[in-house]
Amino acid sequence: MKYLYFVRHAQQQENGRYWIDAGLTPSGFRQADLVGRKLKELGCTKILSSELKRARLTSEVINQHLCKKKILYLSELREIDYGEWEGMLLSDVANQYPEENCKIFEQFVDIPYPGGESGYDVFVRAKKTIKRIIESEVDEHIAVVTHGEVILSLLCANLKIDFGRRFNIAWLDHCGITLIVYNNSSTYGIIRYINDTKHLQV
Repeated sequence: MKYLYFVRHAQQQENGRYWIDAGLTPSGFRQADLVGRKLKELGCTKILSSELKRARLTSEVINQHLCKKKILYLSELREIDYGEWEGMLLSDVANQYPEENCKIFEQFVDIPYPGGESGYDVFVRAKKTIKRIIESEVDEHIAVVTHGEVILSLLCANLKIDFGRRFNIAWLDHCGITLIVYNNSSTYGIIRYINDTKHLQV
């Protein structure tokens, strides 16, 4: 069995915009430290991470608690490609792209962000990482540091619901943990829990 603990990256410096590859706030570094302690308790021995800065910094802090083993950075785990919306203020997107904004966030249609990816697109690339992991027969507890829409797309696939409904599943907090358990023969797993944040409440 593969126990994959999906962690949304810690709080980043730049908020209110789409896909800004920023560093972490002081609170973000503390979140990363707390989730690192929890992942150690859970028996994690390996870290896979998006290579984007906010995820990379989160992983590095977590790794201080996991014997400082080599982190495997994977492009398949990066955040959804927001295309033309990247770097834009959320308020500007609503004004300049009212039709697309309505379809994605009000009608829950899984269309690609203009010039970018859809939820299904994200699942397809993230599934490649899952497939490589489960090909090994060794039982493992692995921390996967990634982004909100990656985790939500994987949850949609496992729940067998339309990817456009990903925003209806749950709010994912920074450094919340979502556990999905996979066997060695399927890229679909069993969801044990979503967005556990008890370790952050200290």
